[in-house]
Amino acid sequence: FMYEFEQNPVVFSAAINSLRKAGRTIVFNAVVVSAGFLVLLLSQFPPHMKLGSFVAVYMVLSCLMALLLIPPALTLVYRDKSLSGVESKANVAVVN
Repeated sequence: FMYEFEQNPVVFSAAINSLRKAGRTIVFNAVVVSAGFLVLLLSQFPPHMKLGSFVAVYMVLSCLMALLLIPPALTLVYRDKSLSGVESKANVAVVN
């Protein structure tokens, strides 16, 4: 995110651009871990079956929340820095 933020001082755009790169990895991780734990549903031992289903569901929820909540959270945290970055670049443009 910080690299994208340095390239583009608009926080939401920087968050979306960084999520485009990292989002694939987040989704891939959630799918692979969920699939691995869903194998436990084939077990004859009920606690293993419950563990497999819970972890798989929570991995999918974690993936969705990461993809949906990170951009707005970064926008809230870096909102003031975005405004100062735009103003300082605008001042440099005016001076030159």
